[in-house]
Amino acid sequence: MDRQAGSLKLFLDLETPEQVHEAIVRAFGARYVVWQRFDPDFVRTWDRFPSGFFEHYYGTDADRDCAVAKAVRLRWPVFSFSDARAQIDRPQTAPPLAVRVWEAFGIRDGVAITGGRRNVDTVTAIAFDDGGDAKRLRPADESVLRYAAALLDQFLLEADEQLVSTSRAPASLSQAMRAVLQVAIEQPGASRAEQAAMLGISPRMLEKRHSQIAKRFGVSSFAGAVAKAVRGSAEGRRA
Repeated sequence: MDRQAGSLKLFLDLETPEQVHEAIVRAFGARYVVWQRFDPDFVRTWDRFPSGFFEHYYGTDADRDCAVAKAVRLRWPVFSFSDARAQIDRPQTAPPLAVRVWEAFGIRDGVAITGGRRNVDTVTAIAFDDGGDAKRLRPADESVLRYAAALLDQFLLEADEQLVSTSRAPASLSQAMRAVLQVAIEQPGASRAEQAAMLGISPRMLEKRHSQIAKRFGVSSFAGAVAKAVRGSAEGRRA
């Protein structure tokens, strides 16, 4: 049995998003899976990504200038992260913030499949950890990926209780707040005192800015939601 047929067989008779995730891992060697639905005011997300990824990604507005997100908005049918970056990102001396966020969580490449129905747009993305890239996939795998994405559409389009809602409104953070978030992303192992030193502020001022960020988004702690990603539409509105 060839690889495509073997992969497709893994997706037959599945009944839950978790089973689709497991089948994707087995079929393609991907480690992470995310599905999103785009409503007028919110992005609704079901994901098996590293903990904290979307808090950082949306909290710093990295999505606004992310090549992967731009390709999704353009409704590219099936594409790799690396191809989107090569075609959309302008040459620059340092990697864009979005790329730094992805890499900070151990993700260097992946594949996105746009979908949806009844005027509702969705995207399914599979992502590889530091040891993998989308070049391992063959053109024949595209139909299997489309089938997997269609299954997630089927299971999740109406399953709001399983989804995390993130406001699509800009974060409206001050430059100082953005600097705090960027240090948290780029130096996750640094202590608070070390992060404060990098920013040229006191540890007490750093704590104050953590509190300001949490208050801005109506959440109880900086660690709990580095800015935007909160659970439920009521919590998704900015404070």
